[in-house]
Amino acid sequence: MKKNKMENQKSKNILEFDEKDIITRVEPAIFYNLNKQYSELFGIKINVATSKDPSYIGTPLKYHGITNEKIHLEFIRGNCKGKKLSLRFEEWQDGWAKYNSPKISNELLNKETLENKLNTIWN
Repeated sequence: MKKNKMENQKSKNILEFDEKDIITRVEPAIFYNLNKQYSELFGIKINVATSKDPSYIGTPLKYHGITNEKIHLEFIRGNCKGKKLSLRFEEWQDGWAKYNSPKISNELLNKETLENKLNTIWN
């Protein structure tokens, strides 16, 4: 069985990319909150994961660098093409990979071949 390319992509920190790289999210961002109850009980700061945000997974984005604790990106496809996006570094620094453009086989673009493949699946 052929492995999906996304399975082969390793999650990286945003600092590992160069300006103008086309990147995407491969893991959800994780948001943490200070758990005051445990912090007061044990006398140390304890952060607890409170939510995950899967936004931008699989979305190609152009990386423009980091300033003032913000990751600067740009949409390169779809209705938002050309629009800028800034994400807080702390929550969004991990979970990135170079974007791999999906390739559609010319064989699948042939209507007759596609119908034959679908018929073998359905019959």
